[in-house]
Amino acid sequence: MAAPIVFFLNAHYGVGVAAVQFITPNRMRAQVSALMLFVTNLLGLAFGPTAVAMLTDFAFGDDLALRYSLALLPLLVCPLAIAFILQGLPAYRRAATEA
Repeated sequence: MAAPIVFFLNAHYGVGVAAVQFITPNRMRAQVSALMLFVTNLLGLAFGPTAVAMLTDFAFGDDLALRYSLALLPLLVCPLAIAFILQGLPAYRRAATEA
């Protein structure tokens, strides 16, 4: 059951980097790429494990419920990510048309 989740959680990296490179002016590509990678890693490395721990401790209250936290977190976070993508898509389309 984890294979599709891992695939879809990681499949966007290549497309996301290419999309950012496409709409960013040449003189700013390095800075924008560095900022994007910094924020992505900061959120992923800081928020991901912390969210699993918080779910395990506060929602389930049992260390043995770690597997439930790991299964539940993508079900909570992925719809939020889809909402952010849908919110940003019109602005991206405008930027891509201008580029």
